[in-house]
Amino acid sequence: MADRGTKLFKINLLGMPLSVNLVDYPDGEEEEVYGTFDSYNLTIEIDSNSNFHHQRSTCLHELFHGIQEWLGLAHLSHKDVYAISQVLYATLKDNPEFTQWLTRSPPQE
Repeated sequence: MADRGTKLFKINLLGMPLSVNLVDYPDGEEEEVYGTFDSYNLTIEIDSNSNFHHQRSTCLHELFHGIQEWLGLAHLSHKDVYAISQVLYATLKDNPEFTQWLTRSPPQE
Protein backbone atom coordinates (compact mmCIF):
# COMPACT_ATOMS: atom_id res chain seq x y z
CA MET A 1 0.00 0.00 0.00
CA ALA A 2 1.42 3.39 -0.94
CA ASP A 3 1.62 6.13 1.66
CA ARG A 4 -1.56 8.18 1.71
CA GLY A 5 -1.87 11.81 2.62
CA THR A 6 0.65 13.91 4.48
CA LYS A 7 2.95 12.07 6.85
CA LEU A 8 2.94 13.80 10.25
CA PHE A 9 5.29 11.65 12.31
CA LYS A 10 6.07 8.13 13.47
CA ILE A 11 5.06 6.81 16.86
CA ASN A 12 5.97 3.57 18.60
CA LEU A 13 3.06 1.65 20.09
CA LEU A 14 3.88 -1.54 21.98
CA GLY A 15 7.19 -1.68 20.10
CA MET A 16 5.63 -1.29 16.66
CA PRO A 17 6.42 1.79 14.53
CA LEU A 18 3.26 3.47 13.26
CA SER A 19 3.11 6.20 10.63
CA VAL A 20 0.57 8.90 11.44
CA ASN A 21 -0.85 10.58 8.33
CA LEU A 22 -3.34 13.33 7.57
CA VAL A 23 -5.71 12.25 4.80
CA ASP A 24 -8.73 13.69 3.00
CA TYR A 25 -11.73 11.46 3.59
CA PRO A 26 -14.44 11.69 0.92
CA ASP A 27 -17.63 13.56 1.80
CA GLY A 28 -20.98 11.88 1.56
CA GLU A 29 -20.04 8.61 3.25
CA GLU A 30 -22.89 6.89 5.05
CA GLU A 31 -20.86 6.81 8.29
CA GLU A 32 -18.51 9.67 9.11
CA VAL A 33 -14.89 8.59 9.53
CA TYR A 34 -12.41 10.82 11.35
CA GLY A 35 -9.55 8.35 11.60
CA THR A 36 -8.44 4.77 11.16
CA PHE A 37 -5.97 2.36 12.72
CA ASP A 38 -4.48 -0.20 10.31
CA SER A 39 -2.47 -2.93 12.06
CA TYR A 40 -1.46 -4.56 8.76
CA ASN A 41 0.09 -1.41 7.25
CA LEU A 42 1.07 0.04 10.65
CA THR A 43 -0.67 3.35 10.05
CA ILE A 44 -2.99 5.77 11.73
CA GLU A 45 -4.87 8.07 9.40
CA ILE A 46 -6.53 11.26 10.61
CA ASP A 47 -9.02 13.37 8.67
CA SER A 48 -7.25 16.52 7.48
CA ASN A 49 -10.58 18.38 7.47
CA SER A 50 -11.05 17.99 11.23
CA ASN A 51 -10.08 20.86 13.49
CA PHE A 52 -6.87 21.06 15.54
CA HIS A 53 -8.26 19.51 18.75
CA HIS A 54 -10.35 16.90 16.98
CA GLN A 55 -7.29 15.64 15.06
CA ARG A 56 -5.40 15.15 18.31
CA SER A 57 -8.21 13.41 20.15
CA THR A 58 -8.77 11.23 17.06
CA CYS A 59 -5.09 10.23 17.09
CA LEU A 60 -5.43 9.12 20.73
CA HIS A 61 -8.65 7.31 19.85
CA GLU A 62 -6.91 5.36 17.09
CA LEU A 63 -3.97 4.58 19.39
CA PHE A 64 -6.46 3.06 21.83
CA HIS A 65 -7.87 0.93 19.00
CA GLY A 66 -4.32 -0.31 18.43
CA ILE A 67 -3.93 -1.16 22.11
CA GLN A 68 -7.36 -2.79 22.05
CA GLU A 69 -6.49 -4.95 19.03
CA TRP A 70 -2.96 -5.93 20.01
CA LEU A 71 -3.77 -6.69 23.64
CA GLY A 72 -6.96 -8.59 22.88
CA LEU A 73 -9.31 -6.15 24.60
CA ALA A 74 -12.26 -6.92 22.34
CA HIS A 75 -14.65 -6.43 25.25
CA LEU A 76 -14.11 -2.66 25.03
CA SER A 77 -16.80 -1.06 22.90
CA HIS A 78 -16.21 1.75 20.45
CA LYS A 79 -18.03 3.99 22.94
CA ASP A 80 -15.52 2.94 25.66
CA VAL A 81 -12.56 3.76 23.39
CA TYR A 82 -14.13 7.10 22.52
CA ALA A 83 -14.72 8.01 26.18
CA ILE A 84 -11.19 7.04 27.28
CA SER A 85 -9.53 8.97 24.46
CA GLN A 86 -11.65 12.09 25.06
CA VAL A 87 -10.94 12.12 28.80
CA LEU A 88 -7.20 11.53 28.33
CA TYR A 89 -6.91 14.26 25.68
CA ALA A 90 -8.82 16.77 27.83
CA THR A 91 -6.75 15.90 30.91
CA LEU A 92 -3.43 16.32 29.07
CA LYS A 93 -4.55 19.51 27.30
CA ASP A 94 -6.12 21.15 30.36
CA ASN A 95 -3.21 20.37 32.67
CA PRO A 96 0.02 21.49 30.98
CA GLU A 97 2.05 21.31 34.21
CA PHE A 98 1.03 17.67 34.67
CA THR A 99 1.70 16.89 30.99
CA GLN A 100 5.16 18.45 31.19
CA TRP A 101 5.93 16.52 34.41
CA LEU A 102 4.64 13.28 32.90
CA THR A 103 6.74 13.54 29.73
CA ARG A 104 9.99 15.02 31.00
CA SER A 105 13.17 12.96 30.93
CA PRO A 106 14.34 11.32 34.14
CA PRO A 107 17.19 12.97 36.02
CA GLN A 108 20.71 11.88 35.16
CA GLU A 109 22.21 9.57 37.75
